[in-house]
Amino acid sequence: MYKCHECRRSITSANVFRWAEWIESHADRLEYERHNGQLGTRKQSLGESDRDISCAGLAAELAACIIVSPWHVTDWMKKEERNEGNRGCDFPASWFQNGRAVEIKYTSIANGHMFVRPPRNTPGDMAAKYVDDSIYILMTGQPYTFDAVGWAGRSDLLKRGRLNPIPVKGKQRECWGIRADRLNPMDSLFDVLYRKQTRRESSLPVYASRT
Repeated sequence: MYKCHECRRSITSANVFRWAEWIESHADRLEYERHNGQLGTRKQSLGESDRDISCAGLAAELAACIIVSPWHVTDWMKKEERNEGNRGCDFPASWFQNGRAVEIKYTSIANGHMFVRPPRNTPGDMAAKYVDDSIYILMTGQPYTFDAVGWAGRSDLLKRGRLNPIPVKGKQRECWGIRADRLNPMDSLFDVLYRKQTRRESSLPVYASRT
């Protein structure tokens, strides 16, 4: 990761207040499209609105982009404005030398979980095939300062995570999750993203248990 020129520690935090107007405006646009049936809901709990989720998610993604690929901030904003489908690919693989896309996950809970859920309109239970071969980064914080707390590849998620680490309630879908303290440290991510990948991550065909 990039390091502070004074303390030489990795930079894992970013403030996105200067883009607040764009974030709010884009969240309003997404909410309009949801009301008109162009987008589905992202709600997983009764305590959050779709618009709140959009604001937090957009701000966290922008902060992550500033941390790992700041020269692509404008590209990321244009990509979001086009509303392209991007499951497992918030940041395209072409941005990084190792050839894998980056997916950003967000939680407002300190030492919370990174969750991967099935795609919309898919039948049945959570399955290993729904965990993309991407680099997943977990962000936490709230408008407008966010921290990158750790990262995981597909094999990390399948080996260290588990099914439904938090009980499923109501209309929530099953998920695969991993707690923040089981993620790889952010200090190691720069070398992973900016080196050519020599071996694809191993994958598991099915989950070992449903506990």
